[in-house]
Amino acid sequence: MRGWKSRSAACLLAAAVSGGVAAAELQTLRQQVSGLQAQARHADAVTLVQEALARLVDPASAPAAELLLMLTDAQDKAGNPKPAAQSAERAWQLRQVLFGPSDPRTLDALNEYIDHCTSAGLARACEPLAAEAVRLHEALGNPAAPGLAAALRSQALIVNTVGRAAEALPLLDRAIGIWALDTDRYAENVFNAQTGKAVLLQNLGRYDEALATVDALLPAQRLRLGLRAMDVMSSLNTRTNLLNSLGRIDEALLQSQAIVDLRSEVLGADHLLTLQSRTTQGVLLLQSGRIAEANASLERVADEALRRYGAGHYASLHARYNLALAQRAAGLHQSSIELLTRVVADQLQATGEQHFDYATFLNARAAGLQFAGDVEGALAQFKVGLELAERLRGPKHPQTLLARLTALSARSRAGLEPPAAQAAALAQEMVALLGAEHPQSLAARQLQAQLLGRQGEAQAALPLAQAVSEARDRLLGAGHVDALRSQALVAELLVRLQRPQEALPLFEALVPRVDRLRQALAPLGAAAQRQALEPFQADIVERVVLLARAGRLEEAFTAAESYKARTLLEQLARQRALTGVQLPEGLAQRLQRLVAQGASLEGRIGAEARPSAREPLRGLLQRTHAEIAAVIAEAKQHDPRFARLLDVEPAGEQDLALLGEKTALLHFLQGRDQRWYALLRTRRGPPQWFELGALPGLAGQVEALRAQTAASGRRPTGEGALPQQLGSQLLAPLQQALVGTEQLLLSPDGVLALLPWDTLLLQGRPVVQRLAISQTPSLSVFKVTRQNALQRPPKGLLALAASDGGLVQGQVWPALPHAEHEARAAARLFRAQGGRAITGASASESALRGLAASGELASYQRLLIAAHGRFEPGRPETHALMLAADGDDSAHDGVVGLADWVALPLRSQLVILSGCDTAQGQLVAGEGLVGFAYALNVAGNRDLLATLWPISDGLAAEFVLDFLGRVRRGTGHALALAQTKRGFAGHADARLRDPRIWAAFVLVGQ
Repeated sequence: MRGWKSRSAACLLAAAVSGGVAAAELQTLRQQVSGLQAQARHADAVTLVQEALARLVDPASAPAAELLLMLTDAQDKAGNPKPAAQSAERAWQLRQVLFGPSDPRTLDALNEYIDHCTSAGLARACEPLAAEAVRLHEALGNPAAPGLAAALRSQALIVNTVGRAAEALPLLDRAIGIWALDTDRYAENVFNAQTGKAVLLQNLGRYDEALATVDALLPAQRLRLGLRAMDVMSSLNTRTNLLNSLGRIDEALLQSQAIVDLRSEVLGADHLLTLQSRTTQGVLLLQSGRIAEANASLERVADEALRRYGAGHYASLHARYNLALAQRAAGLHQSSIELLTRVVADQLQATGEQHFDYATFLNARAAGLQFAGDVEGALAQFKVGLELAERLRGPKHPQTLLARLTALSARSRAGLEPPAAQAAALAQEMVALLGAEHPQSLAARQLQAQLLGRQGEAQAALPLAQAVSEARDRLLGAGHVDALRSQALVAELLVRLQRPQEALPLFEALVPRVDRLRQALAPLGAAAQRQALEPFQADIVERVVLLARAGRLEEAFTAAESYKARTLLEQLARQRALTGVQLPEGLAQRLQRLVAQGASLEGRIGAEARPSAREPLRGLLQRTHAEIAAVIAEAKQHDPRFARLLDVEPAGEQDLALLGEKTALLHFLQGRDQRWYALLRTRRGPPQWFELGALPGLAGQVEALRAQTAASGRRPTGEGALPQQLGSQLLAPLQQALVGTEQLLLSPDGVLALLPWDTLLLQGRPVVQRLAISQTPSLSVFKVTRQNALQRPPKGLLALAASDGGLVQGQVWPALPHAEHEARAAARLFRAQGGRAITGASASESALRGLAASGELASYQRLLIAAHGRFEPGRPETHALMLAADGDDSAHDGVVGLADWVALPLRSQLVILSGCDTAQGQLVAGEGLVGFAYALNVAGNRDLLATLWPISDGLAAEFVLDFLGRVRRGTGHALALAQTKRGFAGHADARLRDPRIWAAFVLVGQ
């Protein structure tokens, strides 16, 4: 039916325009085209006109020019600006031939073409033509001609687009003056031009004037056209943007909602203009700091625009671009970069690189690379994007200035500190163009203050930073992420000026604000919460440092506990609440189903290599997290105990009883400027504070020691050897405080989570000979994991050995002949308590899931998984154990990743991952190492024994069995591991003495 309508309409129009048929038939076709456009069938509308053009008897006739202008409109509405401009150019050129260059019909077509130059990215190329159009109109000798007004408006649009809004303003004023001579006839032209004038004033930073212009316009516009008129809604939309620019975000949001409601009612929820208003609303939510809501809103708009208009349509491009910015604000950097990469490619295909949106999107992607840590890639892309922005928009355009600002920030992050004078000059340009309190001006002034502080000019930087902080608090609200960054900078500068008494209250006020921001990101999931708050971790550590230096050591200890692994603690508390409260069966099942669904999606995202396939999965994951948050809110209302169990109280002095008599808890903290600190705590006595100083090469030293030990099998010796250096830097300052300590519970920070601590030398002796070492994210996590594992399951040990090897996800994994022996011998050790071994092809992912579904998995105190481990440093989300595959889909392919473990119900006291690199993971500031230990804690496990590097199959089996033998005899996990290591390190057999074996194992837990 659709094809018949298109063909019949095309025939009708062809007959009309070639045979001189009445204009009524042409009007009929226009109505049919409008009908298709009203249904958003824009491609059909384009085809309809193109077919009519193809059937013309004379393609160089006046009707052909008329059809080309109709095609221009159809292509524009279809979101194809470049073809639309080409059609408009053809119409103008045809009318030039038919009527001459000065004929009003030709000039009308020329104005149409100039208008489309802007959206097609041809503004700079068309600027001389716009001036020529005005000259031709003026040559007609009628200074009050409406056509001249239209030409002036088009020229103003071009001049503004290339970044000269100040020059555009008098042109537009002149057009308004001409149309105003006959307001009865040209009132709508005046209204539209006044709205355009408000946009120009906004670009010039004259926000109050711009708002006054719109406010003066709207009453007359409403009276003449009615509230539901398209132009009235357009003016209201402009007013919304102005309120946002003035910092009146709450008002802007209210008006934005009103426009969305009105356009939805008048035009439909999926209409192009409604989607644009909903995009604006999402941007406002982001500006107001409601990051989770902004992500959810913009994701819905982007999905609808993509489905309805296609990837190359400007509505889809802008919705996805703003969604990417919202994802970046949430800390979802990889997702943001992948989305911007597709937006850049789609824009390039739609318009070519000579479009200002292409430059904007390219610079946004460069900024994303910067935030994700790829500074070198960001700088290279900024160079291209900035050159393009300057060529297309001019050096003074707001978007060009923004690109310069983000490029300066990238250089700063790369350690290529630009001079503060460069940032100051840019800030002055922005203030002159946009006003002192425009978000871009504030960002430039913030960067200027940062650079001054780093260049030793903190005294000059402080008042500037304070002014920015006050403005952002007032304009954005104290909880906005930008306001938090400004407050943190003020506090940092006070520290640099040695004014700690003034800095500490700012840091203490900052921490709860940051925590509220983190809680607001819960609907986006734990990854967003972790990543978005990384920039504030140095500030949170600075609070601990200042408390300690002020002698408030108990408060410093509590502050350290509050900041470490906070997101993990909340996930553990959720597990505690689920098991500790009897929720209605339907509610509990919904929550468990959603948690499992979220974990499954995270696993699929990690395993998926194609960015285009990851994005819809990420969208579904965000919606799942939002549903989890909603169900948790419902459960809180149902049972107050559930809400209480969700509350996380950091460990305090009363929880030190969890430590053994000869156990010390040692917090390491990484502060600003690569400075390191240690906080030591025992069951008795006050905390002890140590300032270890600046250790700029620490990360490289840790990695070098890992590489040396894993590769050579020999512990480096000598005065300059790394075990001696690291022992001197990290443990020697504490050795007096460690007298009498036999077990050290480490809470590492940053790269220290990957350090083979047992190989360090302290007073000439390996640490393994003096201390039993285990790790924990914090005492708070230590406490909660024990609370969650109070009920001991009845069975002793379950061992799975994927010993056959084979093809998993296209990669051949060799057989592990000793793994089957390891599993069966371990099961025999616990035969009296209930030991079971599953080996070979039977040790599959399906078997593991079946054990979980039947409840048997949760009945074991200990789990041993002997299998290959997979870890890619550049892609920590792919970290997995490779069990036997018995199918091709994600539930049977044998790849059991972090997200899969999260979804498994465990009650185990100990999991042993006897494979390569199983103690690896992603280092996240404030959360520690996010890897198997993290995932298994969330699943319900207490302690984990894992490996820091690849290990030998046979020797690893001997080590694990020795360790389990000691555990079977009742020795605690930490001491059993230390005894096993000591036995191997002093063994007569050189193979077992090899540090590649015994130093690889690390215990996270007891």
